[in-house]
Amino acid sequence: MPAQAAPNAGSVLRRKPLRRWVAARLASGTGSMMLRAVFLWQLYDITKSTTMLGLLGVVSFLPGPLASLSGGLVADTFERKRVVMAAQTVGLAAALGLVSCSVLGAKNPWLLMAFVVLSSAAFAFESPARQALLPSLVPKEEFSRAVTVMGTAQSLAMMSGPALGGALIATTSVTAAYATSAGLFVASILLVSGIEARF
Repeated sequence: MPAQAAPNAGSVLRRKPLRRWVAARLASGTGSMMLRAVFLWQLYDITKSTTMLGLLGVVSFLPGPLASLSGGLVADTFERKRVVMAAQTVGLAAALGLVSCSVLGAKNPWLLMAFVVLSSAAFAFESPARQALLPSLVPKEEFSRAVTVMGTAQSLAMMSGPALGGALIATTSVTAAYATSAGLFVASILLVSGIEARF
């Protein structure tokens, strides 16, 4: 009897909850990476200071450990899907704050940086719930393939976010780039809201 071919990683995408989760991660991941890349460009454009760019990295990292720890505690208490949606709503608020600043011509680097730090903290807060949600979307025997698919989606988001942000700055404006990031957060929240954990 001929041996059956091993299923490829993409075969798990036949499951609708996982498809929605992958699409949501692509949207929010691209939006997050775009927001940060666009802001780095804008911060340097305003200040012409590489020191400020380095400072942004430091202040963005500082709330991460505490946000991740508290996010883990919340994810163990509440429905993980709703934790993810709440965190992404904060990310959306940060993107809309940057849109507003751009429209109004507000160029105080500390104010703008506060929105980016808020977005980074929300991403860290979401992380435990995000990781814990995946096992509930596929059966145990398909989990490793689901992890592979999610890793690919995350890598794609990390590459496409900055590229899309740069393209929008070059062809339209910083405002349009921030607005697109906000739109991606909205898409992700809507996708996550329709996910039903089954396992």
